[in-house]
Amino acid sequence: MCIRKTKTHINRTSTNLTPNLDEIKAQINQDAFLILNTSLLEFLNKESELHSERVY
Repeated sequence: MCIRKTKTHINRTSTNLTPNLDEIKAQINQDAFLILNTSLLEFLNKESELHSERVY
């Protein structure tokens, strides 16, 4: 499985100098969810291709 490098961009909504950790966690979770779903779809597609080749 290939994991792509992702960059987390935080929109600053206040004058506070510390980053919003909840925003960072949410972005990381979204990226990981997308990567896992993409990998699963690629795997299922490969499996269906192999099955199709065996049938015909």
